[in-house]
Order: sequence, then C-alpha cells, then structure tokens
Amino acid sequence: MAQQAGAAQNAAADERVVMGISNVRSFAAALHCVRAGNRQTCTMSISSSGVSVVWEDESKALQGSVFLKPELFSRFTCGSEVRHEFGIQLQLLLDTLGLFASAAAPMTAHYPGAQGELVCEMNDNAAAATAGGGAGRLGSLELARVGGGAGSVCTWSRIGGMEAEAVVDLGEYWTEPASSFLCQGLVLKEAVDDLELAGGAVELWVQRDPQRLVLSAAGHGASLEVELHGSHISGFTCQQPEVRHAYKYRHCKAAFCNLPHPRDCVIVSTKVSVDVHGLLKVTHMLGLEPQPGGGGAGGGRGGQGHEHGSAMMESQRTYDNSKIAVVQFLVQPTEEGA
Repeated sequence: MAQQAGAAQNAAADERVVMGISNVRSFAAALHCVRAGNRQTCTMSISSSGVSVVWEDESKALQGSVFLKPELFSRFTCGSEVRHEFGIQLQLLLDTLGLFASAAAPMTAHYPGAQGELVCEMNDNAAAATAGGGAGRLGSLELARVGGGAGSVCTWSRIGGMEAEAVVDLGEYWTEPASSFLCQGLVLKEAVDDLELAGGAVELWVQRDPQRLVLSAAGHGASLEVELHGSHISGFTCQQPEVRHAYKYRHCKAAFCNLPHPRDCVIVSTKVSVDVHGLLKVTHMLGLEPQPGGGGAGGGRGGQGHEHGSAMMESQRTYDNSKIAVVQFLVQPTEEGA
C-alpha cells in the first residue's frame, strides 16, 4: 500500500506545472488584451511549449488568444508529455494578478492544486512591516496572507478551474494568398477609436498601386475615414489590385483597442492580415519587460516609436524574441447589409 501511495504521489508530481513570474504587471497587461467582459470564460492550456489563453465571442465571429513562451517565465517546469486544459474566468485571474502586482515581488503559479485549482503565491519581504494576516474570497477565488517566515509575508490564492469549452479554431478556415502589413499597435488603436463616433461597421481598404491603407466607418449621420501614413507601415503586401472588407465595430475594438500602456509592456508591433475571403487576423507582438526608464519602442503619443514606423520596426529586430508574447485575434467579415 505504501508503495502504491508513493507511486501515486510521484505521478501527481510529474503532472504538476510550476511557473515563475518576475514581472506580474506585464503578464496581467498581456492577458488584459483579450478581456471583453466581467464574466468572460477562457480556455487555458499549459504544456511544455508554453501557456495559451483562448477566448471566443458568443457570435462565433471573433476569437482572441494569448500565447506565452516558456522563456517568458523566470521558471517553467512542465513535463514533455504533460498537457493541462481547463476553463477559467478571465476577470478572476486578472483580479488576482492585479493584487499580486501591487507588490514588487515575483510570483509563482502551480497547477493543479489539491482540488484541481490554479494556485498563485508570493513571498514579499517588503510587505511584512505593514501587512497582517487575513483572507478574502471573490467568486471562485480565495486569497490569504499568512506569515512566511521571519520578515516576510506569503500571499496566496486559489482560482477554481472549470470544464474547458470547445472552440473551433477560425484559423482552420484561413485561405492563402493573404494581404498583410506591419504597423505600430497604438497607431491602429487610435484609428479605430477615432471611428467610434460613426458607430457603423469598419471597412478596411487596402490598395496596391498606389499603396494606400484606409479605415472608414459610416453611421449615425457621420462618415469618417482614417488613412494610415506610409511612415507607419512596413511589410506591405496586397495580393489583388484592392482588398475591401467590413467588420463589426465592436469586433474591431476588441482586436485593436485593448493594448497595454507602454509602462507595462513594450508594444513591439502589430501585423494585420486579410485572407482571400476577408478573414481578418490581427497579431500583436508585445515585449513583456519594459526597457529601463519605462520608455522604449511603442512609447506614448508623440514618442519616437509613434512618429516613425521605421524606428518601431528596428526595435522589433533588436528586441529579444524570447521575451515577446503573442496576442492574436481572428475576425470574420460582416455579411452584406449587416
């Protein structure tokens, strides 16, 4: 019996995942890119290749995902044959990360816990002088602060997992050849924000010769148009004389407008692709470790990265690719008259 118990414990240990996060604020900022509601359920997958969080809009016309490489973690322990997949309420996860980010200490996440939950913990020496014991509960999230030894406070939480929802990958319907371009994420965010007044569907117009990129919307008696300047664009490819497709505004807002502040993530670049049937793919590549001084490529309005697309692209080439998180959206075009 003792041998069986020992074998079971070893098997459980082999299945356990340990993830160290040194910059909790940046991780939260990356995950916030796919937030679309307070009760949004995502599917989290953990394997030796990294961590992915996938979300599908109830319309089935919009999907969002975040992929985090093992190199982004200060510690990543996961067996080569191990794969965990479970549902999680994104807002609870973000609330947890927000609490841990308020302390400047690294965090460690474990999965699965004793009851199949995601366990997060942090030992914070700086908080010991002001924090006492205590516990709290929010939904399926439990939070407690207990003594972690002389001069330290251990904060931990347990986030209950759920059954993973089946998601049909829109990427399986991707049809080449595709038209595409690279642009700074904040430039596209500002363009989509500017079109909100019209309230109608957003049309993306890509023209090959002369090269043009235009976003427009019409509705509520207003017609608005934003043309992206050539200095903001790189890697331009248009497979037809022109490509024109329209997308629901709320889908475009979800795909372009939840980018993190540069103090939390260095926004490296955004790639926009459109396949032959109008399926839109928006890929944000985010650096999770801000450069010294809180600046860096993709700085705020008026910064060098904002004014010059070439400077932003150069930053992408020199940035450590192992520190880049990938946030991706797939958006189906609207039907005629929608």
